[in-house]
Amino acid sequence: MDSVLKQRLVGTLVLVALGIVFWPLIFTQPESREPLVLGPMPEKPEIDRTPIAPPEIPSEAVEALLPDVAVLSADEQGSADDKTSLDDNEAQNGVDQLSQLTPPVAEPYALLHPHLSP
Repeated sequence: MDSVLKQRLVGTLVLVALGIVFWPLIFTQPESREPLVLGPMPEKPEIDRTPIAPPEIPSEAVEALLPDVAVLSADEQGSADDKTSLDDNEAQNGVDQLSQLTPPVAEPYALLHPHLSP
């Protein structure tokens, strides 16, 4: 195809596209709308300008409700840990109880439905 013919076709397509876009803007009448009516401005609202009390700090109220907690030294903490440790029987009972709570392992699909296996 000749390059001059290509240029003319592209130019024609551009002009047609511009015509499609701008035709309605140039040759159509805008809708008639009711004109804006400007009325008097409303009065200023009254605002309460009384001072606000400063907020209370909640930590002071909470600290009064908290119990006194004794701070233990490292030696005292270690002896307390020894007193609360579980012996082997208690630990094994806990493991047994947990193993009863775990769901059973699902069987492979092929074992459940042997007639469907390839």
